[in-house]
Amino acid sequence: MLNKVLIYFQGEEGLENLLEYGKMLQERYGIKIGGIYVKDIRKYEMITPAVEGVVVDSAAGYAFSEWESIEKKNVEAIKEKFCRYFDEIDLFIADGITTDCVISKLKAYDILMLYKGERVGNEIKAFMKAAHKPLILMPKKKAEGIEKVLFANDGQICSNKSVAEFIRLFGHVKEIASLEVGVEEDEETGNYIRERGLKLNVIRRTGDASAVIVSESMNYDFMIMGNLRHFFLFEKLIGKTGITILEKIQLPIFVG
Repeated sequence: MLNKVLIYFQGEEGLENLLEYGKMLQERYGIKIGGIYVKDIRKYEMITPAVEGVVVDSAAGYAFSEWESIEKKNVEAIKEKFCRYFDEIDLFIADGITTDCVISKLKAYDILMLYKGERVGNEIKAFMKAAHKPLILMPKKKAEGIEKVLFANDGQICSNKSVAEFIRLFGHVKEIASLEVGVEEDEETGNYIRERGLKLNVIRRTGDASAVIVSESMNYDFMIMGNLRHFFLFEKLIGKTGITILEKIQLPIFVG
């Protein structure tokens, strides 16, 4: 069962969506919420350090001051809004390399939740490659709940792993729709879902997979996908389905 979710804040972007969804998880399902913001030390690599007491040039000093100002503003905004929903003790402010800090803190949680907005940026790619726990990728559009669940099933092992993780964590869900576009029917995964006591509605479609999945997703409030950690460059080069779906779907996406 799902007990703890860690929310990663990139700054003020998507902050309200993440907090509101976290509060919904807490109130409906009794899930404990934590938050983390990282003041990434790599932002300062552009600044030439002082050597043996030599003062850095004014441009470098100004850049350092600007970064400090931005970080302070981000921390203050996140703290202020986080405390409207949760206890301040559950918010962690770290200095270091973002991925390392978040992955380390994630050891104490079941899921990492982060904002994806309208495009899959480098941070999301980094977390999908490095995270040892499932992710929930939050859209720009305000999300509601986890009741009407769509499983984008391409018949691959990664998709099977994701739906298995979802079932393990979200015990309250009793029904899943498996959308299979242009692939052979995945009887093994279907049997696995049914054997865990869930009702399975198999939806079979043909046509452009990304377009079909995006269209069908409008009837649901949550989606399950397989992990694409090994395929980002490949997908961008040939325009394959996975990245297109991640970028266009306006639902929370669970990636196990």
